[in-house]
Amino acid sequence: MSSSFTHAILTLVGAFGAALIAHKFYKAIRWALHPWFSPLRDVPGPVAPSWLYGHIRQLTSGEMEILDKLEEFEGVYGRVFKFKGLFNRDRLVMMDTRALNHVLTHDMQYVKPERVRHSLGQVFGQGLLFVEGEKHKKQRKVMNPAFGPAQIRELTGIFVEKSIQVRAHPRFVLPYIDSPTKLRDLWTTELTTSNGKATIDVMGWLNKMTLDVIGLAGFSYSFDALNPDGNPNELNDAVRMMFAKPDRSALTILQSIFPPLRMIPSESQHGRFAAQRTMSRIGHQLITEKKAAVLASMGTARKETVRSKAEAVQGRDLLSLLIKANMAMDLPESARMDDDDVLAHGEWVDAKGVKRTGVRVSKGDLVSIPIMAINRSKTLWGEDAAQFKPERWKNPPDAVASIPGVWGNSLAFLGGNRACIGFRFSIIEMKALLFVLIRAFQFEMAVPVGDVLVQVSIVQRPFLKNEMEKGPQLPLLVTLV
Repeated sequence: MSSSFTHAILTLVGAFGAALIAHKFYKAIRWALHPWFSPLRDVPGPVAPSWLYGHIRQLTSGEMEILDKLEEFEGVYGRVFKFKGLFNRDRLVMMDTRALNHVLTHDMQYVKPERVRHSLGQVFGQGLLFVEGEKHKKQRKVMNPAFGPAQIRELTGIFVEKSIQVRAHPRFVLPYIDSPTKLRDLWTTELTTSNGKATIDVMGWLNKMTLDVIGLAGFSYSFDALNPDGNPNELNDAVRMMFAKPDRSALTILQSIFPPLRMIPSESQHGRFAAQRTMSRIGHQLITEKKAAVLASMGTARKETVRSKAEAVQGRDLLSLLIKANMAMDLPESARMDDDDVLAHGEWVDAKGVKRTGVRVSKGDLVSIPIMAINRSKTLWGEDAAQFKPERWKNPPDAVASIPGVWGNSLAFLGGNRACIGFRFSIIEMKALLFVLIRAFQFEMAVPVGDVLVQVSIVQRPFLKNEMEKGPQLPLLVTLV
C-alpha cells in the first residue's frame, strides 16, 4: 500500500512538473511569435543596429543623444514610429498628446513590463512604483492624504531650514531639526576660507540635502547626510548603496528578462540586499514608534488651547499623517488587462504607405512614453524648444496645453494615475532651495558645458564624460554674493 501511495505521489509531482514546463514553454513560444502577429509590425521604424541590444545603447547614452535620435526618427518616420528594444522587440513611440493621454489615464490596461518592475523593485521594493492594477490604486489611496497642498505647506519650514543657517532663538527652530549644520552655512564656510570663490560639486551636496529633507519630512528621521565630519549613519549608507551607479552588466540585463537567472547572485545584488535589510529593519521600527505615538495622542485629551510652534508641528511628518489617515483601511485586490485597444491619434502613415487615424495595439506590445522628447518637442514648443528661456512661460504656445502632465504643461511628473504622488513636495523643495541659494551665491560652470553628460537611470543625473567612474557630479564655480 505504501508503494502505491508513493507511486501516486510521484505521478502527481511528475504531472505537475510537466504541466509547469509546458506552461513555461507555451509562454516562451508565444513571446517569440508575438512580433509576427502584433499590429506594431505595420508601424514604420528604423532597422536595429544589433539584434541583441536593438537601439537601447543609442537611447541610453545621454540626454542630448536620446533627444537627437528620437528627433531623427520622428523626422524620417513621422509622429508615430517604433524602435527596437532588447532582442529586437518593437517599442511604440507616439508624439501625439491625445494618444499619450489615453495611455496615462488607462493605467489598468497599460502596465509596466515585468522586467521594468523587477528593476524598480530592486531599488524601491514592492511599493507604489512597483505594483499595478488594484494594488497600485490601493497604495495610492493610502498615501494621498499625506501629499495634499495643505500637508506639503506644513513642511515648507523643513525645506528652508535645511537650506540656510539659522542663527535665531531656538524657539524658531523646528523640533526635529537637530543639526545646526545647513547647506548654505557649509558652502559659506568653505567659500570664506577660499577668498569667496570655490569649485563645489553641487550635485553631491544637493543629493545630501534632499536626503535629509526626505528623512525629516517623510518620517521624522535624521539621515545626518549634511554632517560636516562626513560620518553618515547606517540608513544613510544603505540609501546611498541602493542609488549607487546602476549595474548594466550582461548578467543584470538577462536577469531582468529571464526570471530563473535571478537565482544567480551578482556582486551588486549582495550590497543592495544588505541595504534593503537595513532599510526594512529601521522602517519597521519607525512605523511601530509612529503607531504608538498616534494611538497615545488619540487617547489623551488635549487640555492646552494654545500650543507653541514646536508642539504644533509634532507628528506632521508624512509617515504620521499616513498612519492617522489609514489606521483601519482595507481594500479588496484584483488585476485586469484588456487584450486589444486602439489609441486615438491624428493622421499618420504606416510602413506600407497607408494613411491611418488610430494606432492599434495588442496585449504584450511595448509602448514607450517619450518624456524628454515631448518636453522639448519643436512641434509643441516651437523651434527654440531646446533653449533655456524662462520668459516663454509668460505666453506659452497653445499646443502645450494638450500635454497630459500633472503640472506645468510638462511630463516631468507624468500624468493621470501614473503622476508622481510627491510632485508638490518636489516643487516646494526646489523653490525653497532657489529662494535661499540664489540670494546667497552666484553660480558659473566650472567645466565646459560639452564635458557634462546627462544619463538616465530611473532619473536624469549629470556626469563628467572623462570621470564617469566617479558617479554623478556637477562641479560649479560658486561665489559669495
